[in-house]
Amino acid sequence: MLIVDLMLPHLPGYEFMLQSRRQLVPTIVLTSHPETARELIDFEALNDIKLEIISKDLPFRTIIERIQHFLMPIYTK
Repeated sequence: MLIVDLMLPHLPGYEFMLQSRRQLVPTIVLTSHPETARELIDFEALNDIKLEIISKDLPFRTIIERIQHFLMPIYTK
C-alpha cells in the first residue's frame, strides 16, 4: 500500500502514482484538499488501482479507521 500526498516537493504525488500504476499498488491519497484531488486525478489513467482519498483535516483516529476500512478486503482474501 502507498500513502501519498499530492503536494510532494520533488515529484508531485499524482505523477508518482502514475509511475507506480504498473504495480497496481493500493493507494491512499492523504491531502488537505480532497475535492481538488478528485478533480486532478485521472482515475482511468490509473487503471485498476484501488484508491482512497482521505482528508488530512480529519481527526487522527478517523484517518486510521478509514485506512483500516480501505485495507479490509485485502485482509479478508
